[in-house]
Amino acid sequence: MNGYKLEPYKGPETRHVCPGCGRPKSFARYVDETGNDLDEKVGRCNREVKCGYHYTPSEYFRDHDIEPKARKTEPFVPRKREKPKFIPLEILEGSLSSYDKNNLVTYLLNVFGQEVTEDLVGRYYIGTSKHWTGATVFFNIDTKRRVRSGKIMLFDLNGHRVKEPFPHVTSVHKVCGISGERPGPCFFGEHLLDEGPVAVVESEKTALVAAGFLPKFTWIATGSLSNLTRSRCEVLRGRKVILFPDLGATQKWTEKAEELSDIASMRVSRILERYATPQEREKGLDLADYLVKQPQGGPQGNDSWEKTVADLPEDYLVRTYTAKEAFCEPSRVEVGESLVEMQKAWEREVFRLEKSLVDLPEEPVRLPPGETITNVPLFVQSHLEMCRANRGRTFRPYMERLKKLETVMN
Repeated sequence: MNGYKLEPYKGPETRHVCPGCGRPKSFARYVDETGNDLDEKVGRCNREVKCGYHYTPSEYFRDHDIEPKARKTEPFVPRKREKPKFIPLEILEGSLSSYDKNNLVTYLLNVFGQEVTEDLVGRYYIGTSKHWTGATVFFNIDTKRRVRSGKIMLFDLNGHRVKEPFPHVTSVHKVCGISGERPGPCFFGEHLLDEGPVAVVESEKTALVAAGFLPKFTWIATGSLSNLTRSRCEVLRGRKVILFPDLGATQKWTEKAEELSDIASMRVSRILERYATPQEREKGLDLADYLVKQPQGGPQGNDSWEKTVADLPEDYLVRTYTAKEAFCEPSRVEVGESLVEMQKAWEREVFRLEKSLVDLPEEPVRLPPGETITNVPLFVQSHLEMCRANRGRTFRPYMERLKKLETVMN
């Protein structure tokens, strides 16, 4: 764009008052290669739904009848492309602890209780960061189990993002000093894709909350309103997909669904637009806000709320949860430490099985009630790898089969 690009975020001082909505620290200006901005009004507001101000350099040159300076062209020198720098698994694994200090996990525990929260944290690999006290890490893992990126965010104990005195969000690549070319983006939760129906939301937190209420969907998140792109959606090719846009974003995602219809069968849910009050539209509430806060019977006493959430049968809901006054005073240490202890117990049991299952027979072994293991070493190796990389009720059958083998061998 004539040599100009949006100024990268390097702290609150790189964000300015938006000329459109007047909100401070929400406006990114276009800068040249030396870091000088073109004009204080040329840039983009990060409030895409509530403001949408975006004044490009091209529009500025046209409006002021200015001929853009020709960019200096240098001889093309081909360079060897670096391999993309994925996030090492050691960083992911190192974050899977200290849940008693994780504000978002505390919030989930108060909404869902122990069992569902443990399942969500385990399946989505939710991490804890020391970058800010109470911060959460969302890892974007692709279908090949490569950790493409990670986002560190701070929530309060009621599940709301901390945006003052500045938006508390940064990347794992930046915090951990992982330099070099970054891998292309993928959805949050992409590693969970299977043959079932897929539901897409904007925020990672919404994906977690919705997965707790509507587990028969595979819930994934774009991470941003504008991230519903063709390249990112290639992984959804041939699937049945429902989009759940935040309030104010329905039109944009509807247009995207039409544009991407050659990739997947996409439906756009209008449930939020159907029931939203003017105040809720102003706040730009999302599906998670409704699922958590709606009392029995749904908005405005509508008894079909459970059914109309996704226009699907009622049994797609686990149950109807209600907002709890306890959100204001969550017992964070008590429930958090319980979750940490469950994770440690899982790791201890995996370690014990590794030490126990060493002298393995070469001949087939029969497990009750009637399963035959033909290659015992390969069986043990694959199951231990699955248990090391995962935890929670979804993967407990792998551990139980190892325990059965242990019993038979002894």
